[in-house]
Amino acid sequence: MEQNKTGPYIKYAIGEIILVVIGILIALQINNWNENRRTASLARSYLSDIKKDLKTDTVTFNTAIERIQKTITQNKSLLNPAFLDIISTDSLLSLLKTSYHSTRIYHIDNATYLKLSNTGFLESGLLNSIFTEINNYYNKEYVAYSEYIEWDEEQSIDVYHSDFLGTYKNIDLTRLVSKNESISNPQTTEKNINAFREFINASQFRNITWANYNRKEAVLNRLLYQKEIAKDLIKKIDSIIKD
Repeated sequence: MEQNKTGPYIKYAIGEIILVVIGILIALQINNWNENRRTASLARSYLSDIKKDLKTDTVTFNTAIERIQKTITQNKSLLNPAFLDIISTDSLLSLLKTSYHSTRIYHIDNATYLKLSNTGFLESGLLNSIFTEINNYYNKEYVAYSEYIEWDEEQSIDVYHSDFLGTYKNIDLTRLVSKNESISNPQTTEKNINAFREFINASQFRNITWANYNRKEAVLNRLLYQKEIAKDLIKKIDSIIKD
């Protein structure tokens, strides 16, 4: 300072500060780059696991679809008067037992999704678009699917319930199926069979069957839609994982 030589020292100090700042910025950039790589790798790992869960879901949906399609086919047969005329009473009773069940509740595999939700990874913003669709699949779409299943369960009637027979309370389906009545009183059995035959040709039976058929058609369409959503997500995840 006595020799008025502070200028070079100040410039040197500023230069040192700039170099330190640049070094810090480079270190932060490298750290962020490494963190982004780690997060991206973790995201792809989660997506790979979700893909496995979705494939399991499609197998589950296939089982449900096959079962409902079988029920719908049976309902169509029961709505056909020509079919009712030729089918034996025993075969008809067996058919009734499998034609009016409620749709089973097939749960989706959401293990990876729950893990993601608990870690907060879904809110990270990485691959935001695909994770938004995944979130919709496990919440909005699955809730809608479940409502269809619950609706069918609430509306379905057990064939052995008194409501199923309506005004035909004189028919004893349990005894007809077990054949206990035929051992003790053949005449009563014949009367029971005749009443049963009258019932299946009545509008009351057709209304029940028609309602069941339409509900199952609605549930089937929802299942097919849910399966397509899962398949579409699998394709999108594949395209991301392969990039």
